[in-house]
Amino acid sequence: MHQAEQVNLNPKYYTSAGTGFAAAEFPTPDKGAGKYAEYTYSVSQWLPSAKWKGSAQFDQKFFKLTNAHPAYHAMEAYAVLVVAASAIDNAKSAQQQPIRDALRQLNLPETPFGPVKFDARGQNQHPVLETQVQGGQYKVVWPPDAAEAKPIIPTPEWPKRQ
Repeated sequence: MHQAEQVNLNPKYYTSAGTGFAAAEFPTPDKGAGKYAEYTYSVSQWLPSAKWKGSAQFDQKFFKLTNAHPAYHAMEAYAVLVVAASAIDNAKSAQQQPIRDALRQLNLPETPFGPVKFDARGQNQHPVLETQVQGGQYKVVWPPDAAEAKPIIPTPEWPKRQ
């Protein structure tokens, strides 16, 4: 991003499908791109600021235990345990077939990872969050029902940034 400023490259937006643009440290000045991260778009499976019930609490408890904020991988692992426990509880069995049947019927509209419900192919239609770095922090800008900020488009040209 620093090189983009040096050559005055000014596209309407900068985006990435994860990779370094989604790393927790990307918008930070010490380990990441700092001011050069501003206005960049990326995607995430989860953020502590997601509007899903329990997201912020998970982040707080994780931070208290580890002194670090969790990446979405930690939330995915937690969500798997919530789903497995619910399916086993609903199946009233530890056998494979009843648990599989319970998973097919599972409908968890509120988890810290978002709603969980499997379609006919066995896929959970998990909503992916589109983020934009604003004010040095990732902000969810899409989907609208999960957004915490409006997207800033187009990206301000380098000479016009503050």
